[in-house]
Amino acid sequence: MAVAIYQGLWMSCAYQSTGQMQCKVYDSMLQLDAALSATRALMVVSIILGVFAMGVSTMGMKCTNCGGNDKVKKARIAIVGGVIFLLGGLCALVGASWYGNQIVKDFYNPFTPVNTKYEFGAAIFVRERSCFLF
Repeated sequence: MAVAIYQGLWMSCAYQSTGQMQCKVYDSMLQLDAALSATRALMVVSIILGVFAMGVSTMGMKCTNCGGNDKVKKARIAIVGGVIFLLGGLCALVGASWYGNQIVKDFYNPFTPVNTKYEFGAAIFVRERSCFLF
């Protein structure tokens, strides 16, 4: 029976050739290595920045009354919202790239046991439904 092991930011999963998947949430934050902890923090910061950017960008829209009727002020607010969106995206990009690099380095490390070599899973690129409940 072939088993593929996937390690995500929030849980580790084993997918068997029979189609069964078993996932386990990480038990302790103290057991996580520095790269995984930093990547998780970058992803959370990215989500927070994205939500904040949506609020700021909404205030900068021409159809809202927030920030007055000054078109120059509205344009500047919209630009600030866009910059915050870019910062949030950069945090997510850095986090995913850093974690992906760590997976590749561990996979090609000759001292890593064969049965603990991880592969890329969808969790690194797409947020899983079970990660956030909001």
